[in-house]
Amino acid sequence: MKHQKLVLSFVVLLYSSLFSLRAQCAHPDYDALITIYNALGGSQWNNTKGWKDGINGTNCDPCNGWAGIGCSNGRVSSFVLLGDSKAQGTIPEAIGDLDQLTILVLRSATIVGEIPKTIGNLTKLNLLNFADCNITGSIPNEIDNLKRVTTLNLSNTKISGPIPNQIGGMTNLIVLLLNNTNLSGSIPSELSKIFRLRKIDISYAQLSGTIPEEIGDINFLAEFIIHHNALSGVVPTSIVRLVNLKIMALNHNKISNPLPKEIFGLRNLTQLYLNDNDIKGQLPLDISFSDSLKVLDISNNQIVGTLPSNLFSKSNIQSINLSNNQLSGSIKIKDNNAINLKTLDLQNNKLSGPIPSNLPDLASITTINVNNNRLIGCVPTSYTKTCQPIDRINIKSGQNELIKINADLSQNPKLPFAGNLVPMCSGKLFDNQLNLTCDDGFVVTKDDQMNNDCRCIGKLDTCFFIIRDTFNQLVIDSMITTQTFTGAVTDTLFVDLTINGKNKLSFRCFTEQWGAFLVIETINPTDVIGYTYEILTDDGRILIYDQLQGVPIRQNLDFLEGKGAYTINFRDSNENIATSKKLILL
Repeated sequence: MKHQKLVLSFVVLLYSSLFSLRAQCAHPDYDALITIYNALGGSQWNNTKGWKDGINGTNCDPCNGWAGIGCSNGRVSSFVLLGDSKAQGTIPEAIGDLDQLTILVLRSATIVGEIPKTIGNLTKLNLLNFADCNITGSIPNEIDNLKRVTTLNLSNTKISGPIPNQIGGMTNLIVLLLNNTNLSGSIPSELSKIFRLRKIDISYAQLSGTIPEEIGDINFLAEFIIHHNALSGVVPTSIVRLVNLKIMALNHNKISNPLPKEIFGLRNLTQLYLNDNDIKGQLPLDISFSDSLKVLDISNNQIVGTLPSNLFSKSNIQSINLSNNQLSGSIKIKDNNAINLKTLDLQNNKLSGPIPSNLPDLASITTINVNNNRLIGCVPTSYTKTCQPIDRINIKSGQNELIKINADLSQNPKLPFAGNLVPMCSGKLFDNQLNLTCDDGFVVTKDDQMNNDCRCIGKLDTCFFIIRDTFNQLVIDSMITTQTFTGAVTDTLFVDLTINGKNKLSFRCFTEQWGAFLVIETINPTDVIGYTYEILTDDGRILIYDQLQGVPIRQNLDFLEGKGAYTINFRDSNENIATSKKLILL
């Protein structure tokens, strides 16, 4: 019994001593830190230097070597727990008692729960970083009290709900990182009140609605990154006022046209991503691209029409991706200005005409992808550079380097081997492509092959067409023949239509794809000066628009998109339709 009384007395004395020591811990930040330590499983932290001494009362000053703590004027000014700290649990409301904090970084996947509203008490905070935590709930409205914060990072968390309008109260914010979250709702227009903002990243979230017009008021904005959301509507015209913008990533949304063409010419813009949206129609042919632009991606949309004429005119451009659209016309590279172009991706379009011979000659090119188009002709001998690695001077370092140019011309039926360069390279067939296998695209031909003039031709068993007047729908003429053609231009079957007694349309059928050639002739050439003709698809898209120069015009109709109806309009000098005819290819 006496022994038990002695043990009990010792325990009481020990706890009394510890309580006495703890009672002497008068540092103003001590209690809040101990509460945070217990809430976040401090006993399991990798580095508990100073903290355990604080718990037992032998080191009550957190400024005296406590791990992750920084101080200024005897008060805790920074608190940092990174992912390897093994911190776990919820952030307690006591965090708001550290009222002298300027830096708060808690980054651990095992930190859960919601952001306490007391976070609004940290009015001296400059940096708030809860990235990579498993925190949930919404961003508290009290965040507008954090008027000194320059960086807010809540990325890679599970926060949800809308971005509160109160965020506009963070008037000194420079970097806003809310990417990889469950945030929803619209982009608050109140962001425009934070005129110092230089970076906005709210990518990989669940935002909806439209981009607010007020976004153009954030004068210093350099990075606007909101890809992988469900944003819709148009790009606001105000965005062209963002003269400091360097990166604009609006891809993987539901953004539609029209696009303000001035965004392509923003003077500091280096990267523009508009891919995987709902952009339709034509790109303006007179787009002025920025001299700073390095990356242009408008792939996976529904863009029609031809490539902008100055697409390859800038020396800084490094990557162009317009793949998976409905672009037509030819690929024209007038000069070799694009000396830094490394990647060109135009696959899965309706581009026609010959392959540009100077693409492999561009000083930095490494990837050329034009597969699944309607390119025609022989493969230029310059593409021998794609057969094996070549020695080329690096224009930046000035040193020689061994590089491989990857070119994909496949699924272009009217090219030799349908654009497959493997047999071209292995057989060294670039210099003589006569009789190489191809497919002229006409279902009734067979044994197709390249001819002397680099056209793909084949034996034509049947050729027929019907021409209808769009006004009275009467069949003007139709012909069917079983004559076998060799593909020579002179071996043609044609029908002439007289228009207003002056203009004559001649539709000629021979062994070109879909068997169509358009020749426009006049009795008196002076009568048609100032006239234009246009060819439209059934849904009204213009495939060609050309002015008559008073001489016969011969137009290969390989650009037509397949069998079906095409309207041909003649317009006078006042742009009025003088005559309209419909061509139906069967």
